[in-house]
Amino acid sequence: MKILVLAAGGTAKNKELGLGHIFRTLNLVENLSSEKIFFLIEDHGGVRKILKDRNYKNTFFLKKNETDKYKKLEIIEYVKKLEIDVIVIDWSKLNNSIVNSLKKYAKTVIITDLKNKDFNVDLVINGFIGFRNSVTKNKFGVKCLLGPKYQILNNKFRKFKRSSNQVTVLTTFGGFDEKNISLKFLKILFKSGKIIKTRVILGQSTPNNKKLNNIAKKMTNFVEIKKSTNDMYEEITSTKFGICSGGLTTYEFAAMKIPFIILCQHKHQLLTANEWEKHGIGKNLGIHNNISEKKILEIIGKIENDSIILKNKLTVDGKGALRVANEIRKLDCKSHL
Repeated sequence: MKILVLAAGGTAKNKELGLGHIFRTLNLVENLSSEKIFFLIEDHGGVRKILKDRNYKNTFFLKKNETDKYKKLEIIEYVKKLEIDVIVIDWSKLNNSIVNSLKKYAKTVIITDLKNKDFNVDLVINGFIGFRNSVTKNKFGVKCLLGPKYQILNNKFRKFKRSSNQVTVLTTFGGFDEKNISLKFLKILFKSGKIIKTRVILGQSTPNNKKLNNIAKKMTNFVEIKKSTNDMYEEITSTKFGICSGGLTTYEFAAMKIPFIILCQHKHQLLTANEWEKHGIGKNLGIHNNISEKKILEIIGKIENDSIILKNKLTVDGKGALRVANEIRKLDCKSHL
């Protein structure tokens, strides 16, 4: 089976893309190693390097900022040329008319977020915490795998591991901390005078920040800065609390039963953050630029006093990528021959 991963991501400001869609597809293809995998990416900064570092060879890149008409033609050309059987789309802002047109050329799978499920494709995947785990059909009669049971995480998260509590707080805002939330948190931590053992993972596509480095130097006894990590599983299972934005990392913390606090980078993350709070598993502080210093100081105080009470229940078992890969293999590609 020839599978084309069609995705967009990167570090361009104000695009609200980030790298979550890219890492999610990488988590998936780890479970499709027996298939022939191709990547077709609209790279807004940093994706090419990620794929190269992971030794993926069959990578192709779309021209940026093309009209939908030319983007559709370019994608179809690749699908035909590579004789693709299945297209896996993880691209939140791809026009629906393009998505619908691809079904004529190959079986089409869409990985989506929030409450979206009505796509006229062959299979819809949505691991949103706001959905109850279910296999259902959308208004087009398309099979949908819904709920955190189908959230696509790295395979390591299949195995539950109790935290070693090497650090008290792990802060991470994805592969690209566009809004400099790490800096904001460290400034307030320094101002608080609290000594809380903290590890900050900046994200591999986050540029160096002199202000952040300078403030961290004043707390070298208890604050550790890491540019990136190759093993988020080990990082998460070494901490007592997490501080993150409202993306894929929330599911990783939940899979390891680590209580977490959410500072959203973008408005669209609020829906996920609200759901985690509704379930009593995460604490939602809101959009980063609306969060007062006082509110963060309160959280720091609660962390120091160990008085954050969140439910310690298993909502994500880490096996979503395997389940989704198995469903993709079931697709009957003969109808497109």
